[in-house]
Amino acid sequence: GGGHVSDIVVGATNNTDNDFKTTTITTPITKKNHNNIRIIRTLDWDDYLNVCHGRPAPAEYFNHHLIPPDNEFKINEKLEVSSPDSHDFVHLATVVGYMGPRLQLRLDGCDNANDFFELVDSEAISPIGTYKSKGRFFAAPLRFRRDAATYA
Repeated sequence: GGGHVSDIVVGATNNTDNDFKTTTITTPITKKNHNNIRIIRTLDWDDYLNVCHGRPAPAEYFNHHLIPPDNEFKINEKLEVSSPDSHDFVHLATVVGYMGPRLQLRLDGCDNANDFFELVDSEAISPIGTYKSKGRFFAAPLRFRRDAATYA
C-alpha cells in the first residue's frame, strides 16, 4: 500500500434518486461549498495496522453476513427503530440515505445532527406497527426538538 489517506465526499445531490454520491476530491472543502457534505477518509489498512502495531479482529467475531443482503429500502420510507439510548423504546425513523447494505436513518422530529446507520438486516429496525408485538414502548427520542407529547 501507498500509506496515504484520501478524502471521499459523500453528500446529497440533485439527482432524481435522492441517493448519496461518493467522489474523491483534491481541493479542500470551504465554508462556502461544504453545506450538506461529510468527508469520509479511506486508508490502507495494512499500512495502518503496521504503524499502530495492531491486528485485525477475526472475521468470525462479527455477526454480519459475509455477502451483504440486498438493500431494497428507498429514501423517505418510514420504519420503527430501537432507541439508541434504550432498547426498551422504539422511535419512528426515516430512511434519508444509504451506502450498500447500510441505511442512514433520521429519528422523526430530530435534525440531521443525530443521523445514524443500521444494516438492512439489523434486529434494531422493524416495519411500522410491530413494536407492540415485541413488548416495547413507543416514545419520542431524547433529542426530539418539540414537546414530546406531540410525538406521533
